[in-house]
Amino acid sequence: MRTDRQTRHTRAWPAAGIALLLTLAALLAACSGAAGDRLANGTPTSEIYTQSALGIDYGEQNGRRCYFSQTDTGDDRSYAIQVADFRFAGNRYWNIWVQDGEELLLLPDAYLQGILREQDVQRLADIHYGYMRSLQPGKTDAQFRKEYNEIGLIAFYRQEDMDKVPDDPLSPTPGVAREIKTAFFEAYRCPIPPDFYTLCSYGAYNGAYAVLVEGTGMDYTANIVYRTVGDCLFIYSSSHEMDLYFQGSFYTLTEAHERGILSDADLQALYRTYRAANAGLYEELPEE
Repeated sequence: MRTDRQTRHTRAWPAAGIALLLTLAALLAACSGAAGDRLANGTPTSEIYTQSALGIDYGEQNGRRCYFSQTDTGDDRSYAIQVADFRFAGNRYWNIWVQDGEELLLLPDAYLQGILREQDVQRLADIHYGYMRSLQPGKTDAQFRKEYNEIGLIAFYRQEDMDKVPDDPLSPTPGVAREIKTAFFEAYRCPIPPDFYTLCSYGAYNGAYAVLVEGTGMDYTANIVYRTVGDCLFIYSSSHEMDLYFQGSFYTLTEAHERGILSDADLQALYRTYRAANAGLYEELPEE
């Protein structure tokens, strides 16, 4: 298992872990008191938003406490996601967390795992809209609603979409891709949410996925790296090397091969796939 970076490989963080992350990242400025009117199912209501150690307290949904947090990475882009049929938008890198016992899950995962129901997601969407509205009191409701709805969607989360078979035979299903990105986010304490990751897959081998997960803010040196695993030479264009994701954990190729997760035959097949996809890195080597 990975030892060069911190490796907690479950799909949710313990509360202490996420608290540590949030102390390292700048949270949204504390906001408490009346938030003003918002629309919920067409009815004007008022909401009180308070700051907690985990972010803005969004109240309890289906017996789980929910929080909103933002990370200041210097990137103020706005983006939105859709969970079930409900939109969530904001600027800067943001997340909505759901506390399930001692664990915290990202909102899409809490929904996809059945921890939150559609009515819970709808209620959170209303609360989130109201909080975003409270931050811009100088705008009319119509102005804010128009701007909010025009923020570009970068990800959709509906249960029926998660099991669709992708056109690319090397790619995992959307549900598995989401699982891998979330596990990477949790394991390596990345500063940005997994919705911004790019997943480059080199196929599945005996239930394990060979992947390169990339995203803004990931710090890797740009130099050629040579890594020999068994009889195979893997060449990388940076210090970011391929991982093998297996049953919730990430392994280096060497670790996976030594543990028998990746057989000799699987390793050879992976090598051929990787070399074909990165032929430019192998131009000075003899053809096989």
